[in-house]
Amino acid sequence: MKEIKKKKQLIVNCEKLETRVALMNDGRLEEYEIERDEDRSLAMSGSVYLGKISNIEPSLQAAFVDIGEEKNAFLHYWDMIPESFDTAENIRRNAAQAKPEDADKKKSRFSDKLRSAFTKKEKNEIKELERKRRKKKISINNIPSMFPKNTKLLVQVSKGPIGTKGARITTNLSIPGRYLVLLPFSDHIGLSKKIDDRTERKRLKKILSELDIPEGMGLICRTVGEGRKSTYFKRDLDMLLDVWHEVEECLANPKVPQVVYQEPSLLKRTVRDFLTEDIDEIIV
Repeated sequence: MKEIKKKKQLIVNCEKLETRVALMNDGRLEEYEIERDEDRSLAMSGSVYLGKISNIEPSLQAAFVDIGEEKNAFLHYWDMIPESFDTAENIRRNAAQAKPEDADKKKSRFSDKLRSAFTKKEKNEIKELERKRRKKKISINNIPSMFPKNTKLLVQVSKGPIGTKGARITTNLSIPGRYLVLLPFSDHIGLSKKIDDRTERKRLKKILSELDIPEGMGLICRTVGEGRKSTYFKRDLDMLLDVWHEVEECLANPKVPQVVYQEPSLLKRTVRDFLTEDIDEIIV
């Protein structure tokens, strides 16, 4: 008996007060998101800010950071420690394959531009902090001395504000594309664990290892990247690097606090995340 293909539908409803998006799979709801105009004025999940620590609360093991919103953002000590990326399998790149003449082209200039916002003492402190972060030597016991009051930080909203509580933030930044997630401050390259076919994982590892990724940056292949050709990943990486270049441009003349990257609207995120080749019908 011939198997009947399930129908996938993307339903988009745009009104003056709100935008709603639903992903249907054979008549069953798989995803549902809603966005109101007033939500766009708040610290949205995914947005990146240049902020400043307003106070440290050792009893909460957290810092409160001024990001320019009505309420200071909440930064837990654990969110100030370099991410271990347990959700993806690491792919080691062969540094010997890199050509010396390409080093300047591939190196990210972000750190230099960011440091231009700080005093000489702060620059030295940040340089030492970056060194320790790369070696993952930071523990929660080091946080109060390494991040005193008035420390300037580049942070990302991991959870938007709710009620009287400010946004939850992290120093582990990630910029999502359709097939890839860019890690500006980590050289980790990995695959989503939801991609479980060994042959496909091997193919994707080869594609990722051949991408022209700037030094000091990393990537994670999203689940939707399964089965895609290398061209899709190259195009996605170029788009993500363009986005990060805009962040660097903002930091060339930094203001504290300042938003340097904001997640796209729900409509743009829908196109990015849900509009794939397996969608059979779009209803607007």
